[in-house]
Amino acid sequence: MKVNKFVKFCFTSALLYAAQLQAQFTLSGQVKNQQGKGIPFAVVAIKNTQFSTVGDQNGNYQFKSLKPGRYEIITKILGYLEHTDNIQLESNTVFDPILNASNKELDEVLVSATRVNNNNGMAFSNVDAETLKKQNLGQDAPLLLNQLPSVVVNSDAGNGVGYTGLRIRGSDGTRINVTINGVPVNDAESQGTFFVNMPDLVSSVANIQVQRGVGTSNNGAGAFGASINFQTNTLNEKAFANVISTAGSFNTFRNTVSAGTGLIDNKFVINARASKITSNGYIDRAASDLQSYYLAAAYYGKKTVLNFINFSGKEKTYQAWNFVNEDSIKAGNRTHNELGQYKDANGQIRYYDNQTDNYK
Repeated sequence: MKVNKFVKFCFTSALLYAAQLQAQFTLSGQVKNQQGKGIPFAVVAIKNTQFSTVGDQNGNYQFKSLKPGRYEIITKILGYLEHTDNIQLESNTVFDPILNASNKELDEVLVSATRVNNNNGMAFSNVDAETLKKQNLGQDAPLLLNQLPSVVVNSDAGNGVGYTGLRIRGSDGTRINVTINGVPVNDAESQGTFFVNMPDLVSSVANIQVQRGVGTSNNGAGAFGASINFQTNTLNEKAFANVISTAGSFNTFRNTVSAGTGLIDNKFVINARASKITSNGYIDRAASDLQSYYLAAAYYGKKTVLNFINFSGKEKTYQAWNFVNEDSIKAGNRTHNELGQYKDANGQIRYYDNQTDNYK
């Protein structure tokens, strides 16, 4: 009796295993370009699973033992645009993904002279676009770097809008080399960088690298204390439009409008942004009225990338760079600003309304 039960168990298990095998299929094919030629060593993956493979030298790939169902196939390789296909698998299937050539192969060349990596033996930090997006509330660029190692930031107005400065490893702005896409922006006379002249620039920046100590850049002012490299936004293949408004303490308001055409005819891209930031500041009369725009146009050829970038800023800020004196702090006035002070004909202390910096 026990033998018969064991035989039945084995027979039933064999039938179930056979049925399971019959419900599994193979997905295979060849990754090709638009001309129908195989693309070697492309990565083919099934989304939301652990299945992925690399094609052979002819672009051939294969997945075995897949259950019936709908699958999202992702195919990608350097030099081509990532592509996603939806496949309904009900039998052994042959599917050939078609990839479009990418025109972004030269992007990294833009920053190779001013960027470092882990192999350079240099202390550095990278701030990516996602981090910048979370932290960017309209304050000047130094405030977004405040949490990096060895960085100390100061703000004349006390809230990060208007005149701001930074020190890295104790070196002030005259010993910090600042570049945008490799182009130096340090002032030719003072060697410092006036970030107030570039309000809301970070809204058009893709990433920032800060090199601490003597840097790699030989552009502009010497990078004795540090180097800061801004890389502006790269290719956005899809058209977009954004409107961002933020409000904060001390009547701080920021309004930003940006838009892009996406890739036109697989060759042309135009991106634009306009911003306005106003704030009364924490310090008395440390008001700021900042305006800026950013315009970028690009041509992507088969072997050439040509970029035209133009940006400008206009700032009006009340002078507030002096420290708060000790007597004012003891009297409980931590926001005292002595600049613009005068006495009228009756000997009363007054303050000028227009003791401002106006630069463009």
